[in-house]
Amino acid sequence: MLNHKAFQKVISTKRGHKLGEQEQLILQAIRTVTNVKNRQTRAEDAGLEMLENMIINNHMLDHKILLFLLKPGQIDPEIRGLIANKFMAKYQRPCCLLTYVEQTGFYEGSARGYTKNGLLSFKEIA
Repeated sequence: MLNHKAFQKVISTKRGHKLGEQEQLILQAIRTVTNVKNRQTRAEDAGLEMLENMIINNHMLDHKILLFLLKPGQIDPEIRGLIANKFMAKYQRPCCLLTYVEQTGFYEGSARGYTKNGLLSFKEIA
């Protein structure tokens, strides 16, 4: 952020602020970024918990690849890659999270390969 604008006063966007209250732009930006990160972390934790239950209930660790076929809205598209990375690292196997998109008739999602089993990239086998 540019120094000359960082300490500029802007209308406050804090919840419960008084009408016309102002705050420094830098403080507003920091609060906004923190709120976004907290929402992302909550969504990620909920997704991880749901998929961990799927792994247990469906005995998915019996397979060489963790493949999740999800319904639209089960996992936010913005965090699928984060979750795929965490599962790939935790379970040391490739991980693929897919959601069927009715409008296109295709699946979309995130996939992570695992170097130790030879599958570096899902694009190589597509």
